[in-house]
Amino acid sequence: MATGISGHDLLSTLYTVIWIGVVPFGALGISAWVGILFPYHPMPLRFRWEHRRPRGRMLWRWLTLAVIPYVLVPWLAIALMTPSLLLWGFTSVHGLSRKLPDHDLGLGVGLACAVAILCSFVSHRRGVKMAQRRRARLLAFLADPARG
Repeated sequence: MATGISGHDLLSTLYTVIWIGVVPFGALGISAWVGILFPYHPMPLRFRWEHRRPRGRMLWRWLTLAVIPYVLVPWLAIALMTPSLLLWGFTSVHGLSRKLPDHDLGLGVGLACAVAILCSFVSHRRGVKMAQRRRARLLAFLADPARG
């Protein structure tokens, strides 16, 4: 924000703040499915060390589920931003090779926000349905912390 304000580019700064505040919610709704499909118990490292046998299943499951959100969320954010990138690439005078005019930037940010809001709404509703369908399995798994 300081760079945008000091560079007297207030409208671009406003669009950027809106993008940062809205678009991640679309990705977070979808990434929440990981916890519904593959739940795990956060356990102290001491517990994991004491129960390191069978090593493979618990260790790989925990590592995979700890890392997946850091891989998944950026890819989802790129997917949510793709319509805006296509809009800018096809409609802007210079494409994506130069600074976008403010109105083009605003249209792209508006499109990205609309896609993110739609994804957030649909993915949260879908997540609730997934959790309701998997309720018995989730409760059984979460009731036994030793299952990892």
